[in-house]
Amino acid sequence: MGEEKQQGEKRAGSTGTQGRRPAGGRSSVYGSKESQQMMKRSAQHSAQARRVQTGEEKKAVSAKHTKNEDSRSSKNAKAGLEKRKNGEAVSRVPSERSIKKADVKSGTENQKIRGTSAQKQKEHTKNENTKKVEKTQLSASERTARTERAHHTSLVESERVSTRPERKKVSGSLSTSENGNAPKKNRKYVSEEQKAGSSKKTGSEEKSLNLRRKAKGTETKEDKKRAAGASVTKKNGRNTGEEKNDVVKNSAQKQRQSEASAPRPRVGSHKLLIHCLWGFGGVMLVVYIAVAVYFSSHFYEDTEIYGIDCSQKSIAEVKELVTDKLDEYRLEVKERGGTSEYVSADQIDLKFVDNSSIDRMAKAQRSYIWPIMLMMERDDMASVAFSYDQKKALTAFRDLECMNPIYTKAPTDAYIQVTDNGFEIVEETEGNTLNPETIAKALYAALDGGKSVLDLEAEDCYLKPDLYSDDEALVAEAEAKDALVQADITYEFGSRQERVNAPVIAQWITQAADGSYVIDDVEVTQYVEELAAKYDTFGLPRQFYTSLGTTVTLTDGDYGWCMDQDATVVDLLNALGSGYQGTMEPQYTYTAMSREENDIGDTYVEICISQQVMWCYKDGVCIVYTPVVTGNPNKGNATPSNGVWSIDAKMQNYTLVGEGYRSPVDFWMPFNGNVGIHDMQTRAYFGGTIYLTNGSHGCVNTPYENARMIYENVSIGTPVIVYD
Repeated sequence: MGEEKQQGEKRAGSTGTQGRRPAGGRSSVYGSKESQQMMKRSAQHSAQARRVQTGEEKKAVSAKHTKNEDSRSSKNAKAGLEKRKNGEAVSRVPSERSIKKADVKSGTENQKIRGTSAQKQKEHTKNENTKKVEKTQLSASERTARTERAHHTSLVESERVSTRPERKKVSGSLSTSENGNAPKKNRKYVSEEQKAGSSKKTGSEEKSLNLRRKAKGTETKEDKKRAAGASVTKKNGRNTGEEKNDVVKNSAQKQRQSEASAPRPRVGSHKLLIHCLWGFGGVMLVVYIAVAVYFSSHFYEDTEIYGIDCSQKSIAEVKELVTDKLDEYRLEVKERGGTSEYVSADQIDLKFVDNSSIDRMAKAQRSYIWPIMLMMERDDMASVAFSYDQKKALTAFRDLECMNPIYTKAPTDAYIQVTDNGFEIVEETEGNTLNPETIAKALYAALDGGKSVLDLEAEDCYLKPDLYSDDEALVAEAEAKDALVQADITYEFGSRQERVNAPVIAQWITQAADGSYVIDDVEVTQYVEELAAKYDTFGLPRQFYTSLGTTVTLTDGDYGWCMDQDATVVDLLNALGSGYQGTMEPQYTYTAMSREENDIGDTYVEICISQQVMWCYKDGVCIVYTPVVTGNPNKGNATPSNGVWSIDAKMQNYTLVGEGYRSPVDFWMPFNGNVGIHDMQTRAYFGGTIYLTNGSHGCVNTPYENARMIYENVSIGTPVIVYD
């Protein structure tokens, strides 16, 4: 303080009084010419600052810090302004004394330079400021902080200029009181020259600092504004040092106030990265150890023990789960057909035995390499220790319905079956009969493995057929036989039929020596013989219902059907070989009028020896009823009887010649050799007992008209029935 006073006194004595303050008090800058120039320069500074800072990257870098600092600086500036209005001193800043010393020193230097020309004064100020900057180089963090703080000083400058009264300017001397006495000793204010010197010095420092910031790309918005203002001042050739003194001083005070709240220098990014890596590694190590400890007493994911999912379960929990499962255990037996039966734990005395097997399983997991173990596939690790009674288990199973013969069916093999359409394979049947040997093994395996389901079908517990429908030999046999039964032949016997189709032909198939299948000729011949025996009537006895209303048995005669068996066999074999399908007629040696069972039919001649009467029926209608004279039995010429014969011929105007006689007739119809039916015009009477005394030589003598009627309505083959 003493040095400041001495310097002030020296400056006062050397300079002298240059003028006095108006009597009315301090002069105001509002509305003055100087005020208008300052406002104009401030506007030019702002415009030039906007033109300079046009890079988008500079805006992005400083935008975030600028916004926050603007808010804080604005609040601090308003608070300082209120304090100054209320008369509060700003001398509370710890570095105020050093700043005043710098201001006094700067004022003295400015007085020395004042007598020089304006050009020399500027060069001298620039050199001094450059030296000052080189001595007080700031660190990177301090320059960044000052850049952010300098951005907010311009917000307060215009407000201070407008509110603070302007002190009277002096040239080369300190301001004095109104009566010209010694200078004031109030420390609160310094001389205008000191302010001007300090302003010049501070301005030069900031200019050098701004040049370095601009070169590094860290120039703030306010730096650009101040640079633009300085440029305008140079162009106008006006000395604005005095107006800047107050602004620079206030800016320095704001900087000192913001230094207290400025953030500390940030740690280098590489150090932060190293710290992060070390921290991350430590966390990962702790996590790894924690997981290893966890899986030392817990089981991995997808671990299955005794059919129980033990994922992330502790050893105690697994033991409890096993115990509960065994107590509630029941084995479901799935049977063929979709039905199920059950065997419970109490039926087999199932109990859990803790022999530390689960503990050994957990230890075998090797939890210290848990990442590898988690990626490995896991099967059912091992079965836990338990006990059950096998005999009781097998007994309980045998009591099920699937083992009861009443409810089971044995399997059947596939086989070849012949139908009307040929040979075909009938598929095998599985049945539901269980194999006693397999079922015991499957039951014990299911109980030992802790399974809850025993699928009898999947475990192959059922008896199987020996021959299946897809057997190659079976298929080949069916195809070979089917080729031999393609024929379908029908034999008709009146209203009766005999069909020779696949089922019949299949009986004649035999296997040759070379393994092929053929039709056996012997079997075919035997079949034809059977047909003849069934349908031949020749020489066979038959029952006949007479016109008299009686039934007689006819055993003699040559009437009826007689099959030619050899010819019929040949025809049948040919038809079978060609696969003929249709109707065939057997070959016959003798035929009859009707192929019905009563082969006599509805057209026949009936003769009764005892009644000496003859009837002729045509289509079931009697057209002739006449008395006749038959052969004389007393002379050995009796007419053959009790048989059926057929008319062998029909002749007219025929002469009958025999031993001792010659008789011409008009109608001759023989039926048994030389015995036949004819007219006899020489005989006047017929019927009665004439045949016993005057009978014929064996023929049936008939009246002419009746003989003619019979001749006209019968044909060769018409049966003639003669009975006593």
